[in-house]
Amino acid sequence: MPEALAIVFVFVVAGSAYIGARLNAANPQLHNAHTERERLRTYRIWLLARLELADREKWEPDMRARLAEELKLTESQLVKRGIPLTDRS
Repeated sequence: MPEALAIVFVFVVAGSAYIGARLNAANPQLHNAHTERERLRTYRIWLLARLELADREKWEPDMRARLAEELKLTESQLVKRGIPLTDRS
């Protein structure tokens, strides 16, 4: 009998964690817009640095193209959020 209760307990805890995670992911109010903007800005700066490094070290063209594509996507997300891209750093 105690083994059955332990198994039921594990399922209840796992189910609660799953439902809680789904509810938090589905609630857009829990996502902080400022944090997301800062994350995108930081990622853009990192991508620019990686592209400079790729040019200096003469990385393969497909790798540079992927970095440039990711930078373009990140910049479009920033523009969509109304963040100006006046500088390149």
